[in-house]
Amino acid sequence: DKYLNESYLQEAVRLGERANLAVQDRWTYNEYSDLVCFKPTFLSSSEIVDLMWIQEKLGSDIIEMYQQHYPDWEN
Repeated sequence: DKYLNESYLQEAVRLGERANLAVQDRWTYNEYSDLVCFKPTFLSSSEIVDLMWIQEKLGSDIIEMYQQHYPDWEN
């Protein structure tokens, strides 16, 4: 994207894909123990903080882009 920071977009994809896993993908089957286990945390606490920061940063960059290119747009 020509308006948004490429490294922020890459981080959003890297962290966001794991954060948005479908519920069924969070369950794993262990064939040796014959157990099905739920893994609630795919991100560490610092990764969650990073993802929230990136979301806020990209969101404000998008609003700034709209204000610059579409001055009549209201947020």
